[in-house]
Amino acid sequence: MDRRLVRRQQRSARFGEALRGLQSRGSRDAGDRAAADVVGSSAPVDRRGRRDAEIRRILDRRQSRFTALRTLLQDDTRSSFVIVLAAERLPVLESVDLHGQLARAGMAVGALVVNKRSPADAGPLLADRREVEQRYVDQVRSELPGLPLVEVPLLPGELVGEQALLRVARDLG
Repeated sequence: MDRRLVRRQQRSARFGEALRGLQSRGSRDAGDRAAADVVGSSAPVDRRGRRDAEIRRILDRRQSRFTALRTLLQDDTRSSFVIVLAAERLPVLESVDLHGQLARAGMAVGALVVNKRSPADAGPLLADRREVEQRYVDQVRSELPGLPLVEVPLLPGELVGEQALLRVARDLG
């Protein structure tokens, strides 16, 4: 989208230059003054030119930052994505789709995290639930082979903040 804005701004700048050229040529007779009144005097055109140049600088900086970010995200030695999902039908399908989108964009996926796995030894309801989840874990393993897969158990309370994540990582590792 930024490229289209830049092209429009360039066309606008060229048009403004043409207008300034028309306004500064030769003597100003009544026709020239009338034309200047229609398109505006050179002072507003100059302000517009400065504004357009500033917009161009902003768009160029934004494009440069996006390019640098894309370069970073596509460098698998410096970054990769970790897809976090639940062991359910829709999250598995979405995760496989997301993996494909990231791969097409040249971005690496470093691991999968299956979150809130039901315990097998906490009664028949959760044991049955874990069997259903296992089918989805198996599905994601077969559709995205070779990716490390970490299973995080269903835990009491809410995991919020860096310390909670470090505690889970310590318990899993």
